[in-house]
Amino acid sequence: MSVKLREKMLANGQVSFYLDIYHNKKRWYEFLHIKVNRKKPSNEDKEKRRLVLEIRSKQEHELIVEDNGLIDRKRKLADFITFFEQYINSKISNHQFAATLSQLREFVGKQHLAINGVTTEWMKDFERHLLKSVSNNTALCYLKNINGALNELVRKQVIPRNPWHAVPKHDRLKKKDIMRTSWTLGQLQLLANTPCDIEPQFRQAYFFLHFNNLALMIAIICPIW
Repeated sequence: MSVKLREKMLANGQVSFYLDIYHNKKRWYEFLHIKVNRKKPSNEDKEKRRLVLEIRSKQEHELIVEDNGLIDRKRKLADFITFFEQYINSKISNHQFAATLSQLREFVGKQHLAINGVTTEWMKDFERHLLKSVSNNTALCYLKNINGALNELVRKQVIPRNPWHAVPKHDRLKKKDIMRTSWTLGQLQLLANTPCDIEPQFRQAYFFLHFNNLALMIAIICPIW
């Protein structure tokens, strides 16, 4: 594989540049349409020559990345929020995705968040930010959405590993069991005495469900030994 910068002499004393590329047993040429005065180069000509050298280096770099399956560092500098928005748009619509994006934008503000800026420390900082405004379990859902996007970046070979996986398991946010409240007997009695147009079987099913919940709570609080 080689990428060589060639010059072509023009009749007016200028030279134009093109790339002579050999890759995978094929040769082709890319004409850059950039011309400079060779004998008396101006400052602008010098800048153009610097530019064509950069173009040659970039082309060579892209072929090396392609050949070796390496991770292109430039892709890591892309905006993570833009990627996350594209990621959730490819999924089935979910209000949690939209809420995660909103929290992400609030946390980052107007700053540019590069993909490689999403580190293990950043994830923990984002977790602390979430816990200031949402419940533990909601924060966990949002973090799982970010985790899914990071896994996608690994699959796309943009990053070598998911930074969230580096967080020790004992230090990760865990789902909390929620004890749902139930009506008291007095409240249930008041509700039963309140006239309504609901079908009787629905009323009976509703009260049956709540009596079961109340009985379960009593059993938990005052177990029979």
